[in-house]
Amino acid sequence: MVDNTRAYSTFQRRIFLFDVDGVIVNPIAYRLGITRTLTELCKKIGLTDIPSILPTEAEVSAMESQGVHDVWDMTNIMFCDILTTIAVQSYVTQDHLPARDVSGRLAGSKVQNSDEIDEVLSLFSSVHTSTMRPDYMTLAKEMAVNDTHSHPPDIALQLFSQKLLPVNQSSYWLELLKRFLIGTRSVYSSLGTRLFQNIILGSSNFERTYELKSACEGAGLLETEDKTLISKETVDKLKELSRDAANSVGVYTARPSLPPTHAKVSSVGYSPEAEIALDNAGMRSFPLIAMGMMEWLAKEHGQRTEDLTKPNSTQAVAALINTITQGQDVLALHEAYAIDKQEKDPGTTSLSTIKEADTVIYVFEDTISGIVPLLKTTELLQSRGFNIKLEPLGIANEQSKRIALEQYCQQVFSNVNDAFASINPCQ
Repeated sequence: MVDNTRAYSTFQRRIFLFDVDGVIVNPIAYRLGITRTLTELCKKIGLTDIPSILPTEAEVSAMESQGVHDVWDMTNIMFCDILTTIAVQSYVTQDHLPARDVSGRLAGSKVQNSDEIDEVLSLFSSVHTSTMRPDYMTLAKEMAVNDTHSHPPDIALQLFSQKLLPVNQSSYWLELLKRFLIGTRSVYSSLGTRLFQNIILGSSNFERTYELKSACEGAGLLETEDKTLISKETVDKLKELSRDAANSVGVYTARPSLPPTHAKVSSVGYSPEAEIALDNAGMRSFPLIAMGMMEWLAKEHGQRTEDLTKPNSTQAVAALINTITQGQDVLALHEAYAIDKQEKDPGTTSLSTIKEADTVIYVFEDTISGIVPLLKTTELLQSRGFNIKLEPLGIANEQSKRIALEQYCQQVFSNVNDAFASINPCQ
């Protein structure tokens, strides 16, 4: 029998970085959150054929495989695809839709006032109760031809604006789409994001996190639906490895989270979803860089959060530094920003501690959006004299995701435990 276990005894430093969704946990709550949010939004605009136009699992995976990994982005993009389909269909059939009224009313409203927004969206119900099914697969392909560094909602807005060119009142339709696609990482900006968070967090957690009135009662999907994928045996081995200074283990995710542990800032508006997942998996002790930390960093520098997070390199550098410094998150975030955005020499930062070592980074990912920025980070460090290499380990079962991962991974595994076992000397 051939032993496929990778020997890594020749490396002096080993860094293990884990994504959360699709790797540590099966994000059932997020998957359900997409369809349930779309269902509620479709109800608000009066559609009656909702099940027939909701995206399938294959269509959601296709979007993910092309870099649309954030569920807020995906939910808002897919709903805007539905709206665009309605607009184009109405143009073809010469139906009148109150786009002017809708966008005008929204322009004068605030996203916090959900009752007014519901009233505005209900203007659709008097005109259209059905629509053609959006071609989500084609949309995924159209998203894929664009630069992977672009923010997916920005790409989607450009695509939808082109489709709306022949449509009457196209400028009003665009204004409506912007209320969903601009600021998708904030419940205070995007209509779809706010409803999504309400559904997955539940009423109590939503009101406590955002200090906003809940529109949905009861427990959230994160509490009732998510399943842990990583085994206790794997977690125990990671903890054992991390006791050796030659090994560092960290978590690197676009999942929402609290702000940096070492930052003196209010946690209002920061949803602890990454922490919930790590608690359930027994991995809370490992250093974490997630969305909340990146939001905090963006505010510190007056930047958009989406310009710093996956698939951009800033979060990748921050995760690397945070992991090797055993959780010095504020330091890691500031140094990552300086390296990625201000061209600071990484050899003068905390990364200097691994410059003289033979280092390998093992990243466990279910999409390429977390691999590509780490690859660029590794190439940057190599150009600065670091002896470092990246070994991505893909985790996927759906064919479209496996195909995308195979471009960057020597092997794609069905689960994180098998992936880790392939490099685990204790196995």
